[in-house]
Parts: sequence; C-alpha cells; structure tokens
Amino acid sequence: MKRNPLNRFDIYLLTGISLFFLLFYLLLSYHNRPASHDFQLIAFLKEFGWIGSIKYQYFLWNNRWASCLYFNSLFSLGETFLEYNIYIFLYHFGSIVLFIYAVYSILTGLFERFFSDIPPFAVRLNYAVLFCALFYSITVQAIEVWFWLTVTFYYLQSIIMSCLGFSLILKKKNSLLCNVLIALCFTYVGGSVENYSLTLILFLFFCLLFILIRMQYRIKRFLQYSFTKKLIVALTFLLLSGAFTYTGGGTMRRKHIMEMQIQKSQHDEKQFIEKLPDRNFLYSVFFQRKYLLFLVLIIPVVFLGYAMRDVKLAPDNFFDKYSPASLLLMTALFLFAFSAINMGPIFYLFENSGPLRTWAPVSLFVVIFCCFWGFYLGYKVLLIQRIISPLFYISSFAAIIILGLYIFRQYPVISTYATAYDKRIKHLYSLNKNGHTDICTLEPLPPSGMLVSGDVNNDTEKFRSFYLGKALELNFKIKIEKNIWAQD
Repeated sequence: MKRNPLNRFDIYLLTGISLFFLLFYLLLSYHNRPASHDFQLIAFLKEFGWIGSIKYQYFLWNNRWASCLYFNSLFSLGETFLEYNIYIFLYHFGSIVLFIYAVYSILTGLFERFFSDIPPFAVRLNYAVLFCALFYSITVQAIEVWFWLTVTFYYLQSIIMSCLGFSLILKKKNSLLCNVLIALCFTYVGGSVENYSLTLILFLFFCLLFILIRMQYRIKRFLQYSFTKKLIVALTFLLLSGAFTYTGGGTMRRKHIMEMQIQKSQHDEKQFIEKLPDRNFLYSVFFQRKYLLFLVLIIPVVFLGYAMRDVKLAPDNFFDKYSPASLLLMTALFLFAFSAINMGPIFYLFENSGPLRTWAPVSLFVVIFCCFWGFYLGYKVLLIQRIISPLFYISSFAAIIILGLYIFRQYPVISTYATAYDKRIKHLYSLNKNGHTDICTLEPLPPSGMLVSGDVNNDTEKFRSFYLGKALELNFKIKIEKNIWAQD
C-alpha cells in the first residue's frame, strides 16, 4: 500500500528542488570538457588501442582496469575532441539517471522492509534526487569527483555501481539476471577504487556474519536465503576483481616515477594537486560554501520522517529495538570505522591525507549517516516535530534560491570557457592540417568555474601540454603564456 505523507504543495517544492539541481548538474555536464589526466588516457587510447591501452596502464601506469575499460569505451565512440562533447554529456546524463534509479530502488526496498506503508512514486523519486544533491553538496572535492572525467570513472562511477548493486540485493525477487548485474556492479567497483573496495568487502563480510548469527549458524538455511545468495555473489566478485586490480604493477610504478619527477621540479602538477589539501586542510575539508546547500537540503529529510510519524513500523525493526543512545553509538562507530578503513590505504600510500578526491566514499558515508538521523529525528522526536514544518518551507525555498544562483552565476562562466576550449581545439586541428611544425603558444583559457580547467602548461614538456598534443596527434608542441589552475 502506498500512503502519501506529503501534501501536493510539499511535493511541488521537492520537485522544484529536484529540477533545479538536475538543471544545474546538466548545465555543468553540457559544458564539461576533457582536462589534465583525460588527455593522457585519450593519448594512450590513440597510441595503443582499446585493449592495448588497458594492458599498458595495468602493468605500467594504472591498475584500475575496469574504469579504464569504461573510459576507453566512451572515448572510442568519437574520433576527435569536438566529437567527444556530445558523448561526454550523454555519459553525465546516463550517470545521474543511473544514480537516481539506484537510490530510488534502495529507498523503495528500505520502506518496504521497515514500514507498513510506503510513500508514492513522486515522493520516493524526489528524495532519490535529493540524496544525489546532498552527496554533491558535501563531496569534499566535488569539482573533481563529479566533473573531472578520469576521476568520475574511478570514484563517482564506483559509488553509483555499488548503490545499484545494493539496490539489486535489496529486491525481494532473485533471478539469474539479477545475480549477473550484481556481479557486474561489484566487479566494476573492485576494478576501479582500491580503498572503497576494501571498505565494501568488510561491510559485505560482516553482513553475512550477522545473518549467520541471526540464523543460529544453520548453514543450510543460511545458504538457501535469497538475500544471502546475492550478498555472496557481490562479495565473491568484489574479491576477485579487487585481487586482480591489486596484483597489477601500474599504480606503484607510476607513484615511483612521479616521486622522481617531484624531486626534479618543485612545480610539478602532482605536487600542486596532491600536496595542496594538507596546506589548507581545515579550509579545504570543513569550510566550503556549498556546505550551506547541504544544511538546507537535509531539512526535507527530517520533514519526511515527521510526515511518516503515523505510519506503523514493521515488526522486528531496529528503530524500536534499540534506544536512541545505542543507535547513535552504533551508527557513529560504523561511520568512523568505514571512514578509517577507506582512508587507511590513502595514508599508507601517500603518507598524508592524499588527494581530496579520495575522500568521496567518506562523503557518501556522512550523507547516509545524516539522512538516517535526519529521518529518525523527524519520526521520533516531539520537539523537532513542532518546528519542522516552517523549517521545511524555509529550507526548500532557500535550496531553490541557492541552486538558482549557482545556475545564474555559472552559466556565463562555463559557457565562455567551453566556447574558448572548442575554439582552441579547432585552431590546433587547423594548424596540424596545414602542416604547422613550430611551437604554438596559446592564450590561456578563461576561468572554468565549477569545472576542471582543460588548460595546458607554460612548458611544452609538462604533463598537460605534452599529453594534449599526443591526444590531438599534433605534429608540433604547445604551451600557454602562463599557468591557469581551476579552483573548487
């Protein structure tokens, strides 16, 4: 049975937030262009071919074979950088649709499991979009995690695939197709992000252990349980994929090469990107203006809990089984443990906090923690229930205004940037076609706003200048007059 806990105006407000967030996301997606390490992967694809570049990276540069396979598949669709634009937009569009669907399916499964009634389609869909918006707003380095193409194939796609995998696990029905899709989802995660894979491996293992204990160690019953079967499939393919990723030598070889480059040059790209977070750690992590958006977006989650206060809980639910203090302790411990497991390999590898993009899974854990407690407070706490309605309307209008300002301010910036980028690419192709062989000095690109800048270095042999030339298959070298760095 579907019970609508929100009135029509409430749903209109939620729909307004969803539409403004999607418009903002798609606007950035439409103007996004390859940048930095994207040049390198495209150059590898053109030099070694679809399979050859994956083999080259696996053994000599980058173990993350699954994300490289996905990257190569996308960029094999076009021949030139100008042809890539439409495929990049479709990639972003497909990613957000898949993310929303995965979260929507998880919400549906959770409501069916813990409540006697579930909200209607429109409410669940809007809250799925809201979850994506919450995740974007609290992602520590959103400019990279969401729009630096190479990084999106590592972190964002792994998070989306894991959400899709868990949504399939939560479905009551089990089938061969369902298990195949689960296997594909967790194979991708294992072949893309090592630290997140380790976290999920431990999570899946403890889920299985918890179920076994609940069933009083009855192995036959345990193995016949459809939920258990799907968890075993997920864990098995995650382990196999992760092991294959771990045995590759590319990542450690790349780390050694780049450490040598840092010693030679104090202005190396890796040093700038990966050492910056430690210099401005508190500001970079804890003081970002977009966190204001997170604060106003979490209020509708509290409101949903309040709106469902009269819906009966299903028997044997943990809302009533544990006290609020016990729940807080358990969820806080889970948050800390998963975050520590995720960051452990980063601290070991980099001997510091690492690039802030590696914090993306931690941002996901924080969103889940905040959504759980936001809903719980609205559902259970009388004091919150007395003030939540006016707060919901204020925060909803505030969220729409903030997203509207993002759109209004970003559009002229990113459209100017994308136009200049395309103009530069056309110019370089034209020079190459006309037989130009001298060094080409380019004007710097305009600011890229909330996108990663695709500008090159002021030295022809530096990373971005060198690999853009290789990716474009130019017969001459390129550089700019000065360095331009995108800021989040």
